[in-house]
Amino acid sequence: MKEKIILRKSARQRLEVKASDLEYLAFLEQQRLLSVQQFHQASSELFNNQLKDYSFKNCIRKFEEYNFIRSHLYSNKFEGERFKYVTVGSKSIELLIENEFLDGSYNKSKIYKLKSWGQSPTQLKLTVVI
Repeated sequence: MKEKIILRKSARQRLEVKASDLEYLAFLEQQRLLSVQQFHQASSELFNNQLKDYSFKNCIRKFEEYNFIRSHLYSNKFEGERFKYVTVGSKSIELLIENEFLDGSYNKSKIYKLKSWGQSPTQLKLTVVI
């Protein structure tokens, strides 16, 4: 595997994907669904990523632009809970297969099993640790 992969969106926009980023995406694929806070905590503790919270959220935003990550904002207006949860996107699956983090026979439609992104996390049987 190359040290970093450069993906171009246009003449001026590009994204550098490092080997550590692929490890994060492979972890996210394994977990299926995480809040941004959980994903940041896992990346800092499991992979020794020293990004601050704000920088990590910018990284997530860039990954969303390139369809590596899909996200949805959950808010319970009455109780004041708000958080964003993420899962892998189609481009990350292609990149993980290409770099042998996933098997070539991986069923890509598996990532779309969450039928309604509008459901609350309690309906998705999600445990949130705050």
